[in-house]
Amino acid sequence: MSTSSLEVLHGVGDNVVDKYVNQRKTYPGGNALNAAVFCRRLGLSTGYVGVIGTDRFGQHIKEVLAQEGVDISRLKVREGPNRYAEVELIEGDRKFVGRDFGAYFPFSLDEEDFSYLSKAKVIHTSIYSGVEEQLPRLAETLSSISFDFSNRWEAAYLAHVLPFVTYAFLSASGRGETELAEVKELAKDHLVEVLVITNGS
Repeated sequence: MSTSSLEVLHGVGDNVVDKYVNQRKTYPGGNALNAAVFCRRLGLSTGYVGVIGTDRFGQHIKEVLAQEGVDISRLKVREGPNRYAEVELIEGDRKFVGRDFGAYFPFSLDEEDFSYLSKAKVIHTSIYSGVEEQLPRLAETLSSISFDFSNRWEAAYLAHVLPFVTYAFLSASGRGETELAEVKELAKDHLVEVLVITNGS
C-alpha cells in the first residue's frame, strides 16, 4: 500500500475484541482500529499502528485488518492475551460487564512509528489509546490529528489534549447546555478546526 497519497489515514492505538456474552460471539473493534477499517472501505489508504496479543483473538484482529486492506506493517505483537471487553445486550442496548487490557498497555510509539506516521495526512486516536503524552511530537510532523474523547469532558484533560487536535469528537449523552457551551468555547480557544458532538444514536 502506498503511503505517498494525500488520502492517507492511520489509526493509532486501541483495538479490542468485544465478547458478546449472551450471544457467544466475538467481534474485533476499537476506536482507532475501526477508523482505519471504515476509512479503507470508503477508498482511503489506511494503516493501523497498535499492539495485539499472542492469543487467537489477537491473531483474528491481524487477519481481519489484512482482509480489509489495512496496512499492518507497524502492527506489534506482544506476549499475552489480546485486549477484550465483555458485553451483554440488555433490551437492545450494550452493557459492558468486564474487560482486560491484556498485552496492550503500556503502549508507546517508537522512532519507526513516528517515521511511518509522518507520511499520513490524518491520524485518528482516542482516549483509549494512551498516546496523550506523545501528541506534541505527532503534531509537529502531521497535517491533522483526529481524537475521540468519548464521554471524557474534564476541563483539565481537554485543555491538555485539544491544543494538538484538528478534529475533536465528544459524546454529549447526559450533558447540559452549559457544559456544551463550555466545551465549544474551549475547542474554539485551542483552534480546533472541526468539533463533532454526538448525543445518542
